[in-house]
Amino acid sequence: MNKQVCLAVLIYSLTLMSCGLLGYQKGSMGSLYAGTGLGFLLFLSSIALFFQKKAGLYAATLLTAAFSAVFLIRYVKTEKPFLALLAALSGGMLCYLLLQLSKWKKN
Repeated sequence: MNKQVCLAVLIYSLTLMSCGLLGYQKGSMGSLYAGTGLGFLLFLSSIALFFQKKAGLYAATLLTAAFSAVFLIRYVKTEKPFLALLAALSGGMLCYLLLQLSKWKKN
């Protein structure tokens, strides 16, 4: 796995953690727990990707799919533009990770 994928997952995880903290400042404990907790799991999967572990790519893909679904459902309910931005970001990241998963060479 090349370092670009590791870096992309790392930046995405840090973005989600910072968005969780931003949501907490606006009074949402759920955003804090989801953003920092799942963002930290994505951070761990980026470390696993750095060490060429295929499980890291699977974990990052599943967590990103979960984030995409949650952001999309929350956007449909609230129609807030920030959630649409996060859903689009997560969807793009999901497509990128699925592409990388299809390119993974068997060891």
